[in-house]
Amino acid sequence: EAVVDTLTKQTLRCAVEQGLKTILVAGGVASNRRLRAVLRERAEADGRSVHYPTPDYCTDNAVMIGGLGWHLLEAPGARDLSLGLALDASPR
Repeated sequence: EAVVDTLTKQTLRCAVEQGLKTILVAGGVASNRRLRAVLRERAEADGRSVHYPTPDYCTDNAVMIGGLGWHLLEAPGARDLSLGLALDASPR
C-alpha cells in the first residue's frame, strides 16, 4: 500500500504540475492490479484519465530497451563503431 500510495501521489502531482489530463502507465509496474485501481480512482476523481496496456504488454522496461536497441542496431547507418568495444556501459 505504501508503494502504491507514493507512486499515485507522485504521478498525480506531476500531472498537475505539467497540466496533463491523460496519464499513461507502462513497464512492469503497470501490471500491478492495486496500482491500476488506486491510480485510476484518484485520477478520475481529479478529472484525469489513466491508460494502461493490457497486462501481456506490461513487461519490464529492460525488455523494451533491448527491443529498441535491436531495431537501432539493424537500422541502416545507425551504428558508430569508431569506439570499438571501449564504450562505457555505466549507468552514471
